[in-house]
Amino acid sequence: MGFKEKKTTFDLVVVGAGLAGLCAAIQAARKGVKVALVNDRGVLGGNASAEIGVFINGANDGGQLNLNSREGGICSEIMLEYKYRTPARTNQFILDGVFLDFVYREKNIEMFLNTCIDSAKVENGLITSVSGTQNTTETRWILSGKYFVDNTGDGALGAMVGAEYMKGRESKDKFNELIAPDVGDAYVLPSTLMFSTKNVGYKVPFVAPDFAFDIPKTGILERRDVKGFTGKWYYEIGGEYDHVDDREDIIKDHKKLIFGIWDYLKNSGEFPECDNYDFDYISTIPGTREYRRLVGDYILTENDIRNQTNFDDTVGHGGWNIDLHAIKGIFDEDLVNRHIYFDGVYKIPYRTGYSKNIDNLFMCGRCMSSSHVAFGTTRVMGTLSTLGQAVGMAAFLCVKYDVMPRDIYKSYIKELQQELLRDDQLIIGVKNEDENDKAKTATVTASSTRGLELDIQKSINYKARLEEITPQFRPYYESVYSGCTELMVLSNTIGLTIPVTNKLDSIKLLVKSDCETELDYNAYLPKVTENYGPDQLVNCSSVTISPSDSFEWVELPVGIEADGKYVFILLSENPAIKLAIGGDALPTTTMFTSCINNNPSTVHISTLKMAERTWERSSLSICYKTVPEQPVFKATNVINGFNRAYGQPNMWLSEESDANPELSLTWNEPVLISQLQITFAIDTTKRFYTECVEKVFNLIAQDYNVYAVVGEKEIMLAEIRGNFKKMNRIDFDEIKTNNIRFRFLKSPTNQIGVYEIRAY
Repeated sequence: MGFKEKKTTFDLVVVGAGLAGLCAAIQAARKGVKVALVNDRGVLGGNASAEIGVFINGANDGGQLNLNSREGGICSEIMLEYKYRTPARTNQFILDGVFLDFVYREKNIEMFLNTCIDSAKVENGLITSVSGTQNTTETRWILSGKYFVDNTGDGALGAMVGAEYMKGRESKDKFNELIAPDVGDAYVLPSTLMFSTKNVGYKVPFVAPDFAFDIPKTGILERRDVKGFTGKWYYEIGGEYDHVDDREDIIKDHKKLIFGIWDYLKNSGEFPECDNYDFDYISTIPGTREYRRLVGDYILTENDIRNQTNFDDTVGHGGWNIDLHAIKGIFDEDLVNRHIYFDGVYKIPYRTGYSKNIDNLFMCGRCMSSSHVAFGTTRVMGTLSTLGQAVGMAAFLCVKYDVMPRDIYKSYIKELQQELLRDDQLIIGVKNEDENDKAKTATVTASSTRGLELDIQKSINYKARLEEITPQFRPYYESVYSGCTELMVLSNTIGLTIPVTNKLDSIKLLVKSDCETELDYNAYLPKVTENYGPDQLVNCSSVTISPSDSFEWVELPVGIEADGKYVFILLSENPAIKLAIGGDALPTTTMFTSCINNNPSTVHISTLKMAERTWERSSLSICYKTVPEQPVFKATNVINGFNRAYGQPNMWLSEESDANPELSLTWNEPVLISQLQITFAIDTTKRFYTECVEKVFNLIAQDYNVYAVVGEKEIMLAEIRGNFKKMNRIDFDEIKTNNIRFRFLKSPTNQIGVYEIRAY
C-alpha cells in the first residue's frame, strides 16, 4: 500500500531548484529541451529563497579589485527583474515570486515542488529514472530521463547512484594546497539559521522558550558580537557534525542559539534599543554551506584560484574570497573565519560540472567538483549560477547531438562557449566568433562618443543625488558623499584604473596645494588582462606641485605600453595636496582608497597573514585626462566580440550632451535578418544588494525605436517601451536591408551604454 504512482519522461531531470539548478533548467528549456525541475521544498531558490534568506553573492562581492565581474546570463536577468520590482528595499519574498515567474514562462519546464527524490535506477553506468514522493498531492513520481542534474547541494542524487564524491577537508598533500590542513578530516563549513526583526513602534516583551541557550553561560560573549536586529552569517553551528545524519540536531541547536541571543538582547537590560523590536521571521531550516562534493573529470583546487589557471573549457568564473569558517562556528575559539583575498577573478572549467563515473549525470551548485579549499570561494550562489547555466546549455547540446556530457568537452566545447556568450554569459577572454552573426560585418557609427577624461565641469550635485535615493539606501550614500564638495585631500594613498588602448604617455590631474610639495606616484600593469590591481610595477616617479589658490592641471609622465590593458595609477599619500572631484566614476573605471586593515580575518593569499592594508572602492572619481586621449568608448566596440570589459571597456558610451543618441549598422551589400540582439552596458562592479539602488540601471535604454532601410524606404521594426533588461532580443519578419538604426529615447541618466549588438 502507498501513495498513487505516476510516471513521466523528460530529456533532462534537474533535482534541486537552487539558483544554479534554476539557471540549468531555464537555459535548457529555452533551447527546446523538455525539463523536469524537482525540489523537495515548496519554494524555489534554495538558500536564496525567503524560506532560508541568504543573499546571492558572486565574483564582484568578494574581491577588493574584482571590477566588472558580476555574473551575466540568467542570474543577471533574475537579479535585474528583482531590483526592478523592489528597488526601495531588500525583500526575499519578492525574489521568490521572480523565481516562479522565470520558471512559469518556460513551456518546456514541468515543475515538481514538495517532491523529495529518494530513489534512483542505474543501468550500465547510466541513470534511467529517479523517484520520490510529492506529499502535497500524495503522489509518488517516477521521472525517467536521458540526462540528470544533481543540484541538491548535498550531492544526494550523486551519492544515491554511486557517483564518486569527496567530503570534509583534504590534507595539504592531496592537491598540494597551502591553505589546506596538514591532516585531512571530516569537518565541513558550519550552517547558519537566518532571522529578522522589525520595530513595531511600541515596547514588546519576549519570553524565551525553555530550550533556549543561556547566552552568558555559553562563553560566546567573550569572542563574538551578538548585537543587531537580524541574523548574522556567523551565528553558525555544526562544522563538526555530519550535516545529513545530524541535520535535525543541527536545526535544534540553531533554534536554541537564535532564541537565546534574542532573549539576551531583549531581557539582559543592556540593549534598550531592542525594546520595540519583535521577531519578524525565523527560517525553518538553516542555510547549509557544505557537504558532499561530486568528482568530475577536473577538480578545481586552490592552485587554480591562486594562479588564475586558463582552461580550454572555461564556462564560468568566480571571485569571492576563499572564505573558510571556524569549524565550531560561533562556539569556536578561533577567528570566526578568514577571508583569503586573491588578485582578480578565476575561471571555472566545464569538466567540474559532470560526473567522472556516472556518464549522464551533470552537477552544479555547491556539489560541483572542487577541493574543500577551492569550495571556500566557489560556493556562493552567483558563482555557481554560471556553472548551472553552462550545464543547462550542455544538456541542450547533448540532446542535439545524442551524446554524453563528457563528449561535449571532447568535441563541442567551442560551440558550448559560443552558445553561452550569445545568452549573455561572461566567459573570460572568449569572444563572439558566431559565423551567423551578421552584425560582425557591418560598419558601426554613432551620434556621439564619450571621452575618457573627467573634468570638474561634470561635477555632480551631491545633495540632489541624495534626494533621488530611496530611504533604505540613503545612509550608505550619505557616507559615500560625506564631506564632498569639489575636492578631496590626499590624506590616503589612492588608486585609479585607467583603460589604455595602446600607450599612455602621461596622465593629467587637477590639483592644488598651499605649498610646494612632491606628488609621488607609481604606474602598474596587471599580470593578466582580466585584472585591475597594482600587479606589476612599471614606473615609479614624482612631480613637483607648486603652490596655487586654484586648481591647476599637472602632468604626470608615465610612458607605458599597455597593449590594450588597464593601467593602475597609484598616488601616494600627501595631505598637502588637494585633488578635484569630477563626480561619478566613468563606467568600467574606478577610484580606490588604500585603508589600514583592522580586521584580522582579512588575509592575502600571497602571505596567508593578516593584510596590512586593503583597497576600498569609491563611487566618485578625481578629475583626470590622459595623454594621448584614449578612445575606449567608441561605437565599433559593439561588434568587437566582447560582451564585457576585458582589457578595454568594450562598450559604446554616448556623450552626456547628446539629446538624441543613436547607433547605426550599415552593410556594403543588403543582408537578410529577422532578429536583433542588443546588450546594454550596466555597471557590473557594484554589490547588488547594498550599492545598486536603481530601479533601472543607469545606461539601459528604457524607451527606444529600431528602424531598417528596406529598398528606398525606412521602416520601424520595433518600439521598445519600459525596458529594464540588460539584453533585449527583437524578432520580426525577415527583411533585406543594408542599414539598421537604434534611436534611444529615454534612460535613467542622460547617457546610453551598449556592450554588444548582434544580427541574425
